[in-house]
Amino acid sequence: MARPNRIWFILLVLTGILLLSSLQSGGSDGTIVGSPQLPVGSGLGRIPQSTGLPLTPSPGNYFDHLVVIMMENEGINQICGRNPPSCNGSNTPYLSGLANSYGISQQYLSLITTSWPDYYGILGASLPANCSKTNTAACYPPFGSLTNPNLVDRFDAAGVTWKAYMENQPVAAGCATTGQEPYVTEHNGFIAFQDITNNTSRCSKIVLANPTGCGGVTDCALINDLNNATSPAPSFMWLTPNDCDDMRAWSGCSNGCTSGRSSTCVKDGDNYLTSLVPNILHSNTFSTTRAALFITFDEGQDYCPLNNSDEDCLYAVWAGPLANTGFSSPQVYNHYSLTKTIEVNWNLTALTAIDASATPMTEFFKPQPNFTIWATSPSPINAGQIANSTVVVTSVNGFTGTVSLNDTVPAGLTFDAISPSSITGSGTANVSCNAEIAANYTLTLTGISGSLTHSTTAIFRFQDFYIDANPASITVDAGTSAASTVAVTALNGFTSLVNLSTNSTSCNISPTSVAGSGSSTLSCNFAFGGVISIAVAVTNGSLSHSANVTYAVQDFTLTASPTSITVNTGVVANFTIQITALNGFGGTVALDTNSTWCTLTPSRITGSGNATVYCNQSVAENYTVTITGTSGTLSHTAIIVITVHPGSGSVGGLVLPTDKLNLLSQILPVWALIAGVATAGVIAVRTRVKGEREKKENAALDTRS
Repeated sequence: MARPNRIWFILLVLTGILLLSSLQSGGSDGTIVGSPQLPVGSGLGRIPQSTGLPLTPSPGNYFDHLVVIMMENEGINQICGRNPPSCNGSNTPYLSGLANSYGISQQYLSLITTSWPDYYGILGASLPANCSKTNTAACYPPFGSLTNPNLVDRFDAAGVTWKAYMENQPVAAGCATTGQEPYVTEHNGFIAFQDITNNTSRCSKIVLANPTGCGGVTDCALINDLNNATSPAPSFMWLTPNDCDDMRAWSGCSNGCTSGRSSTCVKDGDNYLTSLVPNILHSNTFSTTRAALFITFDEGQDYCPLNNSDEDCLYAVWAGPLANTGFSSPQVYNHYSLTKTIEVNWNLTALTAIDASATPMTEFFKPQPNFTIWATSPSPINAGQIANSTVVVTSVNGFTGTVSLNDTVPAGLTFDAISPSSITGSGTANVSCNAEIAANYTLTLTGISGSLTHSTTAIFRFQDFYIDANPASITVDAGTSAASTVAVTALNGFTSLVNLSTNSTSCNISPTSVAGSGSSTLSCNFAFGGVISIAVAVTNGSLSHSANVTYAVQDFTLTASPTSITVNTGVVANFTIQITALNGFGGTVALDTNSTWCTLTPSRITGSGNATVYCNQSVAENYTVTITGTSGTLSHTAIIVITVHPGSGSVGGLVLPTDKLNLLSQILPVWALIAGVATAGVIAVRTRVKGEREKKENAALDTRS
């Protein structure tokens, strides 16, 4: 090869080497990074979150207050000296005068001629089954052992206030089950009952009648209560005198009543009542309210002057402003008649069949102009709605006065004014109320006309329901169903049908309706990861409640970087596969590819992490490789494109540039170097040739010369 030709060949080879070297310096794998793939599963769906005062007792039909005094061991013959009318006891001027002024029964009988059962028999309307005159021991059960219902049970249930006064009981207030003369336990009928002796509150209403400090006032505890102008006296009051005052006798009595059934004890008992009863009849309660006094004895002496029999007829007198005057009745009564009179007066349920069939002593009361008041209790309605009650005022015995209507509203009840606010004679008024909270509200309505005051109650029942979801927070993989139980709980007797719904199309609820209390199942399935709050709405008419269930939907994304590459045959193409956990995803993702000429390292990733794909192809072509990541039901893919060109070191096997400007900036300096070298070579060759030619010409000239 000629020398100039060798130089050009060397320059050409050098240029090729420099060009290849500059191309390979662009990266260790000869790739050019493209745009990353958008994350898989990046969508996120979201749903926005969204009793009153104590009962005032109903008015009595015949009296609003009753005082009962139980004396001891004397029959009507010993008190009145004969069968009334009239009553003319030689040792009882006061009791005789009281009977002649008011009303006396001609034939009022004891239950049995032994003390205690006559006391607790009035309160319980029954005696023990084996209690009799021939078996009086059975009439004295252990204290607090009787479990049958009693008047105190009825009083408390109806809101009728009560109090018992025991002379000389050894405690200021309480159930005194230990006798200490002149107080004896068999004259205290209250302590026979279990639900009284075992009840501290009830025992506290049995008080000492004659505490120290009464001065000259007999049984001042009772008299003070009757004269209390700021706190009304109890509706029912029972007084048991001690053995010195009740005519029974005790050896230690200072008034001389030391021998039972003696004229001295009868006189002492009459003197005792002389000092007591006028204070009762002239008290504030008897002067300003409808009050009555009943005086009787526990047992007598097995004689009845009415029919000259061995019936145990007792002195029984009704006195006070409500009692008929100069009145007597031959109707047969007994202690159960007192029980029945109390029940009829306050509309109490009978305790036994005995008192249910007893004859009440209502003939002893004179009719008085009065009125009654009652109110309807509306049917239950939904909370937030308006309920109406009708107040009815009814004239009794020709009452023509004006009744002013007032109310006592319990907390939580919204009350409109009574309309009209007053009624003359008889009439009706209307009351409207509503409440937002489900409950029973007792509205007390009071009618006032002069000294007459009567109250009634209306119960407003508002119903609702409560909704709860369990669990309220759920973690689940995307594409997997998860359920929460929605419980509907009825409040205050709610029984209506409620409808359940959710505003998410990814959820369903079944059943869609529940009556009263019940449950339904919310089931949701979300395609994409995210924190999603689902609201379950439950409605019934104006009522609407909702519960929220939060779904933390876990998932992962799979991305490839780069997403496309061009290489020559036989050159390894590398890709990075990135796994990103969403919402705490911690599962293991298994990686796989559809290509047999690509490998993944590692092939499993827990939570988040990266893997590398290595691909080496010997056949020039365009290839699409799918990378799949799977964890349970979750599956995501990424697509990468590989373009393989022919190689074997020829120019035709070079990487096809995708960034031409960047490639040109790398090639130009090389070509400039090659051009400089070539130019220098050409100049050098030409200079040498020229020099040799000049030498030859100079040599020729020398030869010629």
